[in-house]
Amino acid sequence: MTQQQLEDYKTSLSAEEQECCCIAEEYLGSSFDLAKSSGFLTWLKKNRPLIYPDGQYKTKKIVIKKKKKKKKKKSAGSE
Repeated sequence: MTQQQLEDYKTSLSAEEQECCCIAEEYLGSSFDLAKSSGFLTWLKKNRPLIYPDGQYKTKKIVIKKKKKKKKKKSAGSE
């Protein structure tokens, strides 16, 4: 993870989310780590970084599909 990724994450937040982030940093101080926040980790999974040999990276947005639950069939003898 790079500083650039953290900046990209911050710019992707809405104005309200950015304000919440600033409040969290202000109140929690050094115990707040944006890089370990659940929001950033989720964003990072969805925006997988592509790192190039020159050290630059670009994000590639991916879609995470949820697995469908299989319905259980009722057996004829259970009624």
